[in-house]
Amino acid sequence: MTRERDAMVETARLACPRGELDEALTLFGEALDFGRPRAGLLTSQLRALLDGHGWVPVDPRMDDPLYAGEVLPLKVRDHLRDRHGHDDSVLGPATEEYAEDRERARAVLEQLRQRTYEYTSPGPFGLAVTEARELARWGDTDGAWRVLAAAVPRWEPYTVDHVAPFGLLADPLLGPVITPERGRQLLTTPRAPVRARRRPRPSLRQSRGQGRGRGQRATGSGG
Repeated sequence: MTRERDAMVETARLACPRGELDEALTLFGEALDFGRPRAGLLTSQLRALLDGHGWVPVDPRMDDPLYAGEVLPLKVRDHLRDRHGHDDSVLGPATEEYAEDRERARAVLEQLRQRTYEYTSPGPFGLAVTEARELARWGDTDGAWRVLAAAVPRWEPYTVDHVAPFGLLADPLLGPVITPERGRQLLTTPRAPVRARRRPRPSLRQSRGQGRGRGQRATGSGG
């Protein structure tokens, strides 16, 4: 039974880049009912774009580009917007093991607080993000959306379990462009099922002081 549920999760994951959103959500929901944690990791990314906010359960390691470039910025954005709890609550575990990660996460926190944070993404979609941001900066939010929508088919994931560019929501200029309706449009647009990039990193501007890499950790529970 466990093997069958895991196969269901993989089927749903493969449906995501084909733009088969509702089918994927249905399968993820069934798998979640049976306690499959990977389904939670994957469906939470879709829900973030559909709901405009959300939490994606991955280990808070800044050497993991999925966490540093997508999960953390959205988590911090939601924290600053909702003003719930102390800032330390979004920086990761307060242990020596996570000390460097917390320091780098704090830099992202300050960028978002000062509205200087810029979302980045690899490949052609990343170039479109830069172009769209400049349009949004000058008030052309519809033009910014058209640029992003046209580039979605060329979006590249960081890992095989990265199914959508939900970190866009954290960008001070582009986040407001992505309404729930546009989030659904993004998710129902087929995205080339390219292989995940190997060990990409967020820009230095996002996480000052790269420090020594620990190597990418497997995803798991965390905050």
